[in-house]
Amino acid sequence: METEPKFDLRPLTDDDSEFLKCLFAETNGQVFEGLQAEQKSELMEMQLSARETGWRTSYPSGRFQLIVVESEAAGLWYTAENEDSLTLIYAALSRKYRGRGIVAALTRQWMMRVKEMGKPIEAHVEATNPAMAIWVHLGFKVISTSGVYTRLKYC
Repeated sequence: METEPKFDLRPLTDDDSEFLKCLFAETNGQVFEGLQAEQKSELMEMQLSARETGWRTSYPSGRFQLIVVESEAAGLWYTAENEDSLTLIYAALSRKYRGRGIVAALTRQWMMRVKEMGKPIEAHVEATNPAMAIWVHLGFKVISTSGVYTRLKYC
């Protein structure tokens, strides 16, 4: 039997801003290829700020958490809960921590909550996000696709 990976979750703080920038660059940097370093840095900071502000506005009761492995920032796990559903807003891991089953373990924890609460889990994910393959493998169904985003649901 496989053992679950060891990790912790904690709320994001202002002290995590440098990690957020680094992870954003790692997961989205290819979009800014070909730009001068200063332009690239400015645009990436603007995009990161807009994304974070958008999620916090869209999900005011969301839980924006840092995934920590052995006291080191490893990734992000953003979730929300409302009367009708649980929502996986965003999951991302630094390359160093991918392939260890962390996102799958977090998702399985949420899947157990579905059984307890009787609410579905929904996710809107970019098709290029590695979490997409994990969630489909775990039984999420594709509900719709709009632009670069795919809506998934688990009941």
